[in-house]
Amino acid sequence: MDLRAALAAHRLVAIVRGSDPEAALRTVLTLADEGIELIEVSLTTGDALTVIERARKALGPGRPLGAGTVLTADDARAAHRAGADFAVTPGLGEGMSTARELGLPVLAGVMTPTEVIGARALGAEALKIFPAAQAGGPGYLKALRGPFPDEVFVPVGGVDEAAARAYLAAGATAVGIGSPLIGDAPTAAVRTPCAPAHEPSTPRPGRPPHDRGPAPHPPRPPRPGRGHPLDRRDPGTRRHPRGPSADGPPGPRRALADAGRAARPAGRGGTRGGPARHLDRRRGHRDLSARAGLHHHLAGAARGGCPPRPAHERRHAISFDVNHRPALWPDGTAATVLRDPAGRAGIVFVGLDEARHLWGADLDAGGVRELLPRPRLLVVKDGGRGATALDGDGRVVTVPAPRTEVVEPVGAGDAFAAGFLAGLLRGGALTSALRLGHITAASALGVTGDHGPLPDAATVERLLGLTERAWAARA
Repeated sequence: MDLRAALAAHRLVAIVRGSDPEAALRTVLTLADEGIELIEVSLTTGDALTVIERARKALGPGRPLGAGTVLTADDARAAHRAGADFAVTPGLGEGMSTARELGLPVLAGVMTPTEVIGARALGAEALKIFPAAQAGGPGYLKALRGPFPDEVFVPVGGVDEAAARAYLAAGATAVGIGSPLIGDAPTAAVRTPCAPAHEPSTPRPGRPPHDRGPAPHPPRPPRPGRGHPLDRRDPGTRRHPRGPSADGPPGPRRALADAGRAARPAGRGGTRGGPARHLDRRRGHRDLSARAGLHHHLAGAARGGCPPRPAHERRHAISFDVNHRPALWPDGTAATVLRDPAGRAGIVFVGLDEARHLWGADLDAGGVRELLPRPRLLVVKDGGRGATALDGDGRVVTVPAPRTEVVEPVGAGDAFAAGFLAGLLRGGALTSALRLGHITAASALGVTGDHGPLPDAATVERLLGLTERAWAARA
């Protein structure tokens, strides 16, 4: 493992430390499921080696997993046997030396210039300033980088939202964060048994709350049947009874939640707090608040005994519309950031023009699917020509768009998504869902506002029942 490169790329090490091994394991898996690439499990955690071993089996060999608080040679050997990819030490000692002998890269704890020199001599790949707050904070880091400008420094200890920004601005390669990111999740101080999952309610398809005006609402359909793309029924599925809300569940602190809004000025690439928030625009990395914002449910997941599920196992479908707006993003940043949530959702909508702008000018619908293989359903919209749905079983369905007099295009994309999702919820096949998407989009295209009147129910049913040739004649 190239620890230096990983720290430079991801800029965040999540530190898991707690008394309950089961809660610690669930915390590790939740962090990994939500995209945190570098995770350290402190050996002070209850049954830490078992946590590391089980996490390694669950995550597979590709996810970097570190052992923290490696003090002795025995610690290093045990961490290596458990499957740790790197070792983190609070200082210099035999734990560091043995880890290096075993081939584990080391993030070594230092505080003084003498210790920096010693760690370099012992072969440490990166240097953990610990305890960073007590050492002098960002000012001390800046001074320490004077004689050591090329070292990889990672401040740990007392790093919260404001300190993270300050450390990165002072030259830190990454920061290590524990409780400000995950709160009390690994301690399982309050264990609440998971409740059985409820039957999914049927949402009214429409616009996100920040969009102007409601999209057309087709009639509320019945629940999808088993085997349908939206069906998530699983007798073993569990869900925490107090799921995440707008304010996050009880337990984890939210010190990082607004880092991006404070760190990134308005203008020149987006509005304050917009989707392109960054702590360091020069390096083009996503800000820590965007990462932290994904983890407000950690305490509920860890304390409630509800491990995270990948998209194909989630109880409820989650849809994501790429909806790329180039003016809101600094150059070169949107492609990576938008691809991440697109790979995590169950249903993804993307315009072919968006995909080509983001990920390659020669892409077609199949090429987009190769880039986004994980969603259960991928819908690629090709403007006024048509739309293609690609499901997880390899089926590809293309439905041409009907001829429509375009008065104003605003709202058509959201209307298409609303119609498509409504078509799935009605229990229809992909062809019917795509047709209903086109019908709903046409209602928005034909008016000056964001939404227009839908055809009456009888007309909708007649259009959905047309033969393929009859529908194509309308294109």
